[in-house]
Amino acid sequence: MNDIKILYVDDEILNLMSFESEYKRDFKVYTAKNENECMEVLKNNEISIIISDHRMPRITGVELLSLVKEKFPGIKRIILSGYIDDVQIQDGIKNNIIDMAFEKPFERFYLEEIVNYS
Repeated sequence: MNDIKILYVDDEILNLMSFESEYKRDFKVYTAKNENECMEVLKNNEISIIISDHRMPRITGVELLSLVKEKFPGIKRIILSGYIDDVQIQDGIKNNIIDMAFEKPFERFYLEEIVNYS
């Protein structure tokens, strides 16, 4: 599993630190706190999976994953939200912008499901 590179995007620094701490032994983990940092990581690394929080200050996770799909179509795109039934998330799934959606808090078995689905 160590060859899988995951980018986690969240505007909350503690969430980024927690995610990295939890998964860095099993995966190469990158983090970004906004869309600019996200795109920079994607340009400079061969990311396998991107996991994005949905509610962020300047851009929603669905909007971010739409940009990712456009520029980096081979990356598995995952959204996290406390509101999985959000209309924008459901539309993102229907329009193949989002590959999978998970409810917060993020649990280890979600990542196992994502990796096995890839």
